[in-house]
Amino acid sequence: MRAKRLAAGFWVVALALALGCATQNPKWATSTNPCCGQDLLLRGITPPEDRCADLVVDQETAFRLMMGLGGSAALQWHVRLIPGGPACIWRIWPGMSKDDFLAARLARADDGGDMPTEHEIATFGAGCFWCVEAVFRELRGVEDVVPGYAGGRVVDPTYEQVCSGRTGHAEVAQITFDPAVISYAELLDVFWATHDPTTLNRQGADVGTQYRSVIFYHSAEQRETAERSRREAEASGRWSDPVVTEIEPLTTFYAAEGHHRDYYRQNPDQPYCRAVIDPKIAKVRSRFAEHLAGAADGRHGDAGSAPAFTKPTDEELRAALSPLQYAVTQENATEPPFRNEHWDEERPGIYVDVVSGEPLFTSLDKFDSGCGWPSFTRPLTPGAVVTRPDRTLRAERTEVRSAGADSHLGHVFDDGPAPTGLRYCI
Repeated sequence: MRAKRLAAGFWVVALALALGCATQNPKWATSTNPCCGQDLLLRGITPPEDRCADLVVDQETAFRLMMGLGGSAALQWHVRLIPGGPACIWRIWPGMSKDDFLAARLARADDGGDMPTEHEIATFGAGCFWCVEAVFRELRGVEDVVPGYAGGRVVDPTYEQVCSGRTGHAEVAQITFDPAVISYAELLDVFWATHDPTTLNRQGADVGTQYRSVIFYHSAEQRETAERSRREAEASGRWSDPVVTEIEPLTTFYAAEGHHRDYYRQNPDQPYCRAVIDPKIAKVRSRFAEHLAGAADGRHGDAGSAPAFTKPTDEELRAALSPLQYAVTQENATEPPFRNEHWDEERPGIYVDVVSGEPLFTSLDKFDSGCGWPSFTRPLTPGAVVTRPDRTLRAERTEVRSAGADSHLGHVFDDGPAPTGLRYCI
């Protein structure tokens, strides 16, 4: 069956625990992805195809999909459950290979060799240090990230003192990195991409001078690089408001209390982590695939990550997509309400990105909002989509984009039903 697709493609699916066989890929021996690596084979689980899974989810999500979507839909997914671990889901690409279907290629990067190098240190403030630490831990060449405080007046402050806003400190992350693998300028590229440098003393709902955007340099060379990078960021046109990021010399750095270290990895299901940090991680994995830890062998990720997607050229996209599909996904256009393909679609299934094929939403979370566009209470997984401020209208909105292909999908509002109270208007 061939399904029609628009801005968010729709595929009728059923999930099954069917046995399958595949030849062993020798490159899996060193893979860290739990759904294409040696873990599956060692546990006696044979993947159905000689490639990584298209989706890695927790078992609760997998069972919710299997039970909710039922067996009446076309069989287009293979599912394997790792005992005590995640669920691995392979999409069946009808009549062709996945590479041919998506024109996708896994990211490849050079190891950079094993020559000894001197490590350097960078110190950035970009809002809550839980976020900053989690973002930079994703990168290859980053040896350590320590959350802490800098730029204030009080000696060895506590978290409570800094949160009062009266010490002058910013929450920062101090990053130890190998410049032979990732440069200071490349770290700055990630810094600009993963926070809003135009909001003074604020990142999202975190408000106060401790959440200011700031670069603390450790040398004259770092200062020069940071100032050049800020000028390039200002000239990029990415933001409608001026950049307010400060560039200051680092005087003293104080490491934060131990329970703040590695907070995201220790508390992945904490509401703040899911709502604020997950989208940042998804953005890093999408936009900086070549710099990810594990990218040297073309794989990356713990549970929840997916193979890197290589976006087609603009010419290829125009040839592959309809004019409306291209306008919506690439130019942020809007389909007409009540006159689009999926607003009243009631069949069970998973909605995917028309550009990359990545799963985005499920019919289990769809509801009739009366707005004339498909509406969902949540994405299929927290990392499936990313959000960013949208100031194209008088009122600020929150835009929703796919994490892999960076396709415009719609907006999210806080007027939805339980259990999330959100309305993803897609």
